[in-house]
Amino acid sequence: MLKDDFFYIQSVNDEQGVISAMLEINPSHKIFQGHFPGQPVVPGVCMMEMVKEITEMVTGKEMFLQKADNILIFGSGPTGLMHMILARFFGVSKILLVDVNSFRLEFAKKIDQQVEVINMANMHEDEFKKKSLKFLGKNGSDVSIISTSNVNAFIQSLSITRKGGTISLFGVPPKDTEVNINLNMIYSKELKILPSYAASEREIHQTIALMEAKIMNFELLITHRFLLKDSHKALAHAHQAIDSMKVIITME
Repeated sequence: MLKDDFFYIQSVNDEQGVISAMLEINPSHKIFQGHFPGQPVVPGVCMMEMVKEITEMVTGKEMFLQKADNILIFGSGPTGLMHMILARFFGVSKILLVDVNSFRLEFAKKIDQQVEVINMANMHEDEFKKKSLKFLGKNGSDVSIISTSNVNAFIQSLSITRKGGTISLFGVPPKDTEVNINLNMIYSKELKILPSYAASEREIHQTIALMEAKIMNFELLITHRFLLKDSHKALAHAHQAIDSMKVIITME
């Protein structure tokens, strides 16, 4: 319960079923130790809990919140797994991870045993869609994240993302890439397509704060370390990406 701890109610109005409230947030609450030092942000999950508690107080009825986000991530490399870790941290209930690399999918399961994985290697598109919807539900994913440069991932996401859902283009497509897509599908399903070419200074500071507060431990993704003198081996290993995630080069 956050009331009288994280927030305090100054006033509440209920006019014809529309509830409005004036609140005071506790700036010294421990939640702000991770969200985010120097740049305090009220987490979305806390906002929902605040709405729940205020509504319960006004109506006198107990309410229940249920996590409903389904996320589909194409690509289980370091960026794909970062999305997986962040999604779980922010309360996503179902995460489906897709790749053709068995090592990386198994690696993901070691970090998050609840994540569902699909190895698309040699899998027909219809079978992939059937398996995906079986886990995500018949409506499909709320958000599909493309963490790979493979353009087929984007094309497949169009049919699996639910109506009104969002497709995030995080992976860098090859230069001058052209694809044939069903534009009517995007229109009729009201899909939102969001590129992620750049991040603002605010987002960078938030990410650093998460890592400094040890809320996010991305060191889990490091599988190989090489000395500077062996940098050529490190680059070769990273390029092959057969049995590695994040490969780093250190001075000692």
